[in-house]
Amino acid sequence: MYLVKKDTAFYASLKTLRFFFVYPELKENSTFNVAPYMSFILSSLVFVIFIFGSSIHVVMSIRANIGGDISEDLSVILGGLGMMTNVGMFQHYQGRWSKFFTDVTNFEAFGKPTDFDRTRERGNLFATG
Repeated sequence: MYLVKKDTAFYASLKTLRFFFVYPELKENSTFNVAPYMSFILSSLVFVIFIFGSSIHVVMSIRANIGGDISEDLSVILGGLGMMTNVGMFQHYQGRWSKFFTDVTNFEAFGKPTDFDRTRERGNLFATG
């Protein structure tokens, strides 16, 4: 598992994903973590709430013949579906993502790229906003 440390690449992005329980915080000798399951459950609950609220709004708008545009409700439903897909896929392939992060920061085969440290610092700065 790629360990998230202060002066490593992808620090800010992975720290944000850890805050939302999407990227697990594993110790080196740990093999199981409950955080991905908690993330999926919380994301599913939020998704169900958004679906429920949007569906009620669509039904009420159609029944009352308000003539309102229901495209916003559809965009919330589709956006939530996209969110759930991304969270699920990231968690399903988190081992591959971890291997990718490790491979990108491994400089033994090809050496350290020029300006890597500056690019890493700028990337982490941009990721934090």
